[in-house]
Amino acid sequence: MIAVSVETAAFSDALLRYQAYTGQELGTVVKEQAKLLAKRLSDLTPPQSKAQGTKRVDIDIGRVYLRNQWFENIFSFKNQKLGDRIKDEIRKGDDEALREIFLRSQRLNKLHLESFDPARHKAARDSKGRVNYKSPYSFPVSQQAQLKAYIDRKKKNVGIAKSGWASCYKALGGSAAAWLSRETGSVENHSDEKENPYVTIANRVAYFGGLDEKQRIVSRALEGRARDMIKGAQHALERAQRAAGIV
Repeated sequence: MIAVSVETAAFSDALLRYQAYTGQELGTVVKEQAKLLAKRLSDLTPPQSKAQGTKRVDIDIGRVYLRNQWFENIFSFKNQKLGDRIKDEIRKGDDEALREIFLRSQRLNKLHLESFDPARHKAARDSKGRVNYKSPYSFPVSQQAQLKAYIDRKKKNVGIAKSGWASCYKALGGSAAAWLSRETGSVENHSDEKENPYVTIANRVAYFGGLDEKQRIVSRALEGRARDMIKGAQHALERAQRAAGIV
């Protein structure tokens, strides 16, 4: 779980300057900035769209397993007769006939005709959830239905890390796209405390830590909000000066 607190000590200069120039209550500023930080965190967390995420699932799983249609797209055959025979054996799911053909082919002997095992994909994923599979393709010819069902299940998880921050944003009054509906984040709101108002937002998805390590999502979001608050404070000051006839 990754948790981020928005409090006077965290963005001290930017937060207090913004509060001073806008004239808002400190607790109100803290809550609003926590909400905007959650939005920025969600925006920075991949994927940028559901379509991008589902495509990524196909790419990553396709680095380990071959589906029938992927096989036909990857390998083309100058020998039309051989190509037709291979496609026919694929349709029939005849592993032994295909194994014999592949062993005799310099191009195809890197394919492993083996049973489908989800553990092979899980073992190939790194700490960021991406696949770096150096072994030959696994081609579960006779278990294509199981492979498709596995891919469909994985696609249902698209956006789960992004939803962690989106759910925090919603809890603080924002709204998010329908595909980011899972409640995988939490908010601890103490913005009404007089002495030290604060809000803690947390993403409970375990692999977000790997994403953050690679892409600096949290630090980039915090830096961005601090810049925006300083700009907002400057604009508030300029508005006040114009209203007072100073500029």
